[in-house]
Amino acid sequence: MALIGGSWLEPVRGEILGYKYIYIGSRNSYTLLLLHGTGGSEEDLVPLARAIDPGAGILSPRGKVVENGMLRFFRRLAPGVYDLDDLKYRAEELGDFIEIASHQHGFDRSRLIALGYSNGANIAIATMLLRPGSMAGAILIRPYFPVDLGVKPDLKGKEILITAGEKDPIAPLGSVLELGEKLKALGASVELKVIAADHGIVRSDIETIKTWLPKTYGKIKSRPGKPDPSSLADIY
Repeated sequence: MALIGGSWLEPVRGEILGYKYIYIGSRNSYTLLLLHGTGGSEEDLVPLARAIDPGAGILSPRGKVVENGMLRFFRRLAPGVYDLDDLKYRAEELGDFIEIASHQHGFDRSRLIALGYSNGANIAIATMLLRPGSMAGAILIRPYFPVDLGVKPDLKGKEILITAGEKDPIAPLGSVLELGEKLKALGASVELKVIAADHGIVRSDIETIKTWLPKTYGKIKSRPGKPDPSSLADIY
């Protein structure tokens, strides 16, 4: 549950544009758009979000594309080879989802920060490039974005944190460094942290994000109660 105006609000489950999702509101903070990796669901990143900021709002959609029985946010033609047309379509669709959800639940898109892991980080990038007004910034964990969408939006004012795995075989460090430079060239403020890890999320990712979020978006006043760690020690 999340604290809203001194009372606790149960998570809301719904469906918009075919995206099944979880929403937990917060009046006093930003909202985190949680975008899971391949094979995940709308539940996957909630423990991570709660560990980072137990008072933040949450909007967590489930990917709709199925690949070998696993859910994703867009199609691949092969590992590391993206279906560019589908990527663009899904990014626009996710932008529509965000817009509708913001009206339905009353959160401010100028305080919406994408938190995406792997495939979720990649769809966050595409959505920001094609629909820059849909979010304030992004936390990109292990992104791999070797494609050009043919657009050059003005990302001035967008705050982006990238955490790269030093020994990541799926999102090689060189490609992530190049991505950071491309986003900077579009005007975004980018902080890139190299983590001693491969493709999986580790404790250092959590600590890096916990430091970056309040520094970037301002501290929120403390709330009574404690976050449910949901066995974070076992997960990360």
